[in-house]
Amino acid sequence: MLRSVLVVVLLGGCSFFTMHSPHGPGPPECEDGYAYPAVDTILAIAAPFLIYEAIFHSESPNTPVEDRQFDAALGTVALSMPAMAVEGTAAIYGFIKRDRCERAKRDYVQLVTPPPYLVPAPPPGPGGVPPAPPP
Repeated sequence: MLRSVLVVVLLGGCSFFTMHSPHGPGPPECEDGYAYPAVDTILAIAAPFLIYEAIFHSESPNTPVEDRQFDAALGTVALSMPAMAVEGTAAIYGFIKRDRCERAKRDYVQLVTPPPYLVPAPPPGPGGVPPAPPP
């Protein structure tokens, strides 16, 4: 159980691998969802609780409860601080990259969409006279 919890906790940080800044000319191709940073945030919050439970229940049942609690608390502090730091940093990184992606996509749409006041005028009629409006 301890190994599986540690693997789940340490697999956090998925924003580092999935969230990228937009690059290159043309439409921005980047991840603009909240899923990966949200997973990192949830794992950063849940890491101490998951690690405590895994350590507390992995020890021998013959060990006194007070010793198991102390060992679990000590192990939780030692293991969860780095996990929380990595996952929290990944969440912040993911939210920043998501915001940059959203802004790049919005800027690109504004760049390629002509403003409404620059609609071309109708071509002039014969002799350079504008056509008469329809009756």
